[in-house]
Amino acid sequence: MEMKHTVLYFLLFFISLGCSNPSDENKIDFVKRKSPEIVIIADSIKFEGDLGAFRKTVKSNSPETGIQIVTITFKSEQPAELNPLTIKFGFPSVDVNGYWNPTFDGNFNYWRSALTSRASRWAPIMSYYNDNLENRITFALSDALNKIDLSCYVKEEDVHFYPTFRLFSEKMPLTDSYEIQLRIDTRSIPFHKAVAGIADWWANMDQYKPANVP
Repeated sequence: MEMKHTVLYFLLFFISLGCSNPSDENKIDFVKRKSPEIVIIADSIKFEGDLGAFRKTVKSNSPETGIQIVTITFKSEQPAELNPLTIKFGFPSVDVNGYWNPTFDGNFNYWRSALTSRASRWAPIMSYYNDNLENRITFALSDALNKIDLSCYVKEEDVHFYPTFRLFSEKMPLTDSYEIQLRIDTRSIPFHKAVAGIADWWANMDQYKPANVP
């Protein structure tokens, strides 16, 4: 019993120390450190698949700080069929605590997520944010009409996320040219504003011009 009383005494003693008000010189100021910006180098974006008759060109530009537009163009000498193609890139899992995509149902298991978008279902967009709901990276493709399989998983060996877009898994009309853009937003803004920025980006395209509401 004496041992129990002794242990209880020390527990109460340390609890009282924790509850006491420290002097000003002993106070600790907790400073939230800004996480490093995520940078995606255009040359690091990988393409997997048989291009067939098409030649591929990749150009990247930054219309404003924190936003990158990667334009991928496919051209052939004559109309041909676009074969299935996969686009991949990676980014570090630093200060990432959640994600959003059009299928979001409240499941915060951001270790692996996937969706299939087309004109009548969802959209090719995904957003990752930190515990302040601040955007870390939001990315989307310009083609919201044709079928695109989008997935993203984290690789434990290097602690990086790897977004993957699979294009042309359904037959496309014969063509001699096709262009698609990848928009990457790494601005430190509320993630819902980054998502809204993607919506505005789509709305400014002729093929997605919003209909007049009567």
